[in-house]
Amino acid sequence: MADCALLADRLYAVHCRPQEWDECRAAVQLTLRWHPLAEDEGAVAERQAVLVVLSAHAALPEGHPLRAAHPQGLEVLRCGWEAVLACAPPRSAAQLALPEEILAVLVQRAAALVNELAQRAGLAPLLDAATIRALLASHAGPA
Repeated sequence: MADCALLADRLYAVHCRPQEWDECRAAVQLTLRWHPLAEDEGAVAERQAVLVVLSAHAALPEGHPLRAAHPQGLEVLRCGWEAVLACAPPRSAAQLALPEEILAVLVQRAAALVNELAQRAGLAPLLDAATIRALLASHAGPA
C-alpha cells in the first residue's frame, strides 16, 4: 500500500486581518487547497514537498468603510503551511495524493496560529473545531 509520512512542516507565510474577520464572521468563506512543490513534477523521489493554503474572504456589508475598495470581498486570511513528506514507494509530485490525516494536521496547525493571532488581538478564536472538520470534509483535493 502506498503511504506517506510527515517528516517536517513549517509556516510558509501568513496574512491575517483578525479584526475585520471578527466583524464579519457570519460572512466569511473559507477555502482550502494544496499543491506539490517541485521543479519537475515528473521526477520520482522518496521525499515530496507540499504547500497547503488556507484562505478566508469576507463579504463586506453595505456601509462598511472597506467595501468600496473591496467590492468582491476582503481577504481576511491567507496562510501557507509547507510540509515535507516521506513517500513509500517513491513517486513523482504529479502522482502525490496528500493523505487526509496529514492534511488535517497541517490545517490544525494553521488554525492554531490563526487563533493565536486572534487572541493577541483580544478576540475569540476565529477557527473552531467544527469549522475545521467541515472544511476538511468539503475539501476536494489538490488545486
